[in-house]
Amino acid sequence: MGQGIAQVVAVSGFQVHLYDVSEEQLGRAKANIDKGLGKLVAKEKISESDKRLRWSAFLARQHSIL
Repeated sequence: MGQGIAQVVAVSGFQVHLYDVSEEQLGRAKANIDKGLGKLVAKEKISESDKRLRWSAFLARQHSIL
């Protein structure tokens, strides 16, 4: 699943799992999604507390494929 799609789905309140063969790629995805959520906070689309709650839930559900 692309990181943009993952962000939209997570912000909508759904459980999201990110899979990748590389921890490095997952790290980039996390950074990009965090940046995207920050933009939503700046545009007042979501609150800072929504960003933290959604991000925490999102991070807790990430896995990598070995």
